[in-house]
Amino acid sequence: CPVIVSSSAALPEVAGLAGIYFDPNDEDGLLNSMKRVLFDQNLKNELSMRSIEQSAMFDWRTTAELTAASYRRAVN
Repeated sequence: CPVIVSSSAALPEVAGLAGIYFDPNDEDGLLNSMKRVLFDQNLKNELSMRSIEQSAMFDWRTTAELTAASYRRAVN
């Protein structure tokens, strides 16, 4: 699913190349991003494919392993 996300905080890190970004203080920017996703079928398809690839970077096993490694480093 194509996503439109704010360009602030950690959202660009999470969405990667699978998202369209807008300045959260720019209403026109949000509107333009929405129009692009709604009316540009090629863009919509590309973002949908990228979102599948991007989501593969996040899974519970990796999260658990990284969290455990962080705890081990903190304890040592």
